[in-house]
Amino acid sequence: PELVEIEARAKAEAPVQLFVIDDQTRSIASMIEIAELISEGFICVVVIKELPDGATIGGHVCPPSEIKDLNRARAYLADVVQRNGFPVFD
Repeated sequence: PELVEIEARAKAEAPVQLFVIDDQTRSIASMIEIAELISEGFICVVVIKELPDGATIGGHVCPPSEIKDLNRARAYLADVVQRNGFPVFD
């Protein structure tokens, strides 16, 4: 609990938020956090890597339908970030 407070304070005081959405996790919580921070006026720089076909996350081979959904979420996030004037890198 103590570290959560420290992290929250550091994020609130940081002039820029940097997020990397990689292909090693689903990154759902991070994508939601990015959208929230942008909606609150924070400056965000985002790196998004799509999941390749046959991606494995935590030892689980993702079916094509899951990969499609996760990559669609990444595309939606990239659109939100760019429409708010922030860069998205891959």
